[in-house]
Amino acid sequence: MSKIKPQTIAAIAITLCIVCTILYSFMKPSSNTVVSSEKKEKEEVVDVKSKEEIVKAVEELETIKDRLKNAENYREYYRSETNNGLTVIGTVMEQMIDVMVAVLKQPLVAEAVSKRIVNKQDADEMAEYIEVLGQGIVKEVEETPILKCRKARTFECTGQGEDKECGWVEAEGEVPTENCAAYEVNHMAIREGSRNAAANLYNKVLDIVTKVEEQDKIYRITKNVALDNATQYAIANNWSDRDIERMHESFPDQNEFTDAALGHYKYLGHDLRLELGESVNTIELTDDEKNYLPHHLKNRNMEEEIKAQKFFDISIKLYEEADYKGNEMVIEAKFPEGTDYNLKHSHSNPLKSFKISENVILFGLKRDTREEVEIKGPAEDSDHGEGLIDTRIEIVQTPQIPVSK
Repeated sequence: MSKIKPQTIAAIAITLCIVCTILYSFMKPSSNTVVSSEKKEKEEVVDVKSKEEIVKAVEELETIKDRLKNAENYREYYRSETNNGLTVIGTVMEQMIDVMVAVLKQPLVAEAVSKRIVNKQDADEMAEYIEVLGQGIVKEVEETPILKCRKARTFECTGQGEDKECGWVEAEGEVPTENCAAYEVNHMAIREGSRNAAANLYNKVLDIVTKVEEQDKIYRITKNVALDNATQYAIANNWSDRDIERMHESFPDQNEFTDAALGHYKYLGHDLRLELGESVNTIELTDDEKNYLPHHLKNRNMEEEIKAQKFFDISIKLYEEADYKGNEMVIEAKFPEGTDYNLKHSHSNPLKSFKISENVILFGLKRDTREEVEIKGPAEDSDHGEGLIDTRIEIVQTPQIPVSK
């Protein structure tokens, strides 16, 4: 698996970071003087209607537990009739919700929450955005098998005295696909699932933020929520009335805000394209949007970098037994050149046989002698003797072997 760049890891959070960065640059106070008593009194008045909304929200949050009730004849406490693991997990989920509800029921928490997002329309539309993006992630999780079966192993000894040898022996037969004797994390499926989720999430957000009608909503929501929260912060830190007014007055206008946010987000898309390939949609930055990028990013020719980046269709099949049997790790995907991924072969489960395609280099140590091994694809070996440990792969364009005529 490739080393995901920091920009890729931050794909989900980057939009909020951009907004916070922009807001901070426009909202830094000029002084820290004492806020007037009139302002304090105004801010300390708790709107009765807001309190009622909080109570209603808590009641609705409590109904989330109804989702658990639909599973296997829920009684007062969650118990599964067929899966003991679900009994424990379902109970933990219940208690987490109960804890959240208990926190929100506290009067001062209710007050604080009501002041963070004041406008109901803003809250409803934020919730809609969260639901749309969350549904995409849920879909990807549903389609990604997180676990897979592996053969069970027993510790056995053969011979006696000085000839006695002991080690782990895997069960006979093929690796099952269900009713497993043992389980392991499906790293390759998770790799592909997380990459697909990152690309799909980025594309979905890009589709939203490039629509004019959505830009209007996003600007209004961001401005209202940002200023409501910043005002609470200012009051808590004894800003003067004038400083708070200047903060509100200096909030960027919609064109300025949109150009800055889109510039950073589109740039992120170009960077993700280098890592995730054509699954990421990209849009060229306008000159106005480029003006909000740091100087070192403005001078970067992302289009040329994308054209130069190479992706290879890779096939890797790794087995813990000879003759391509036993617990396996199969990778068939498109990788960017330069990928460097550590595998999970250890002394107790070495790599015994493999098939690798071109543009793959397999590295490892012989289990007994610790001798370094480097194998360039395409290559295959049905019995690699003692096996390899501390394995890793690199994706590098390997020279084509000319075919003799």
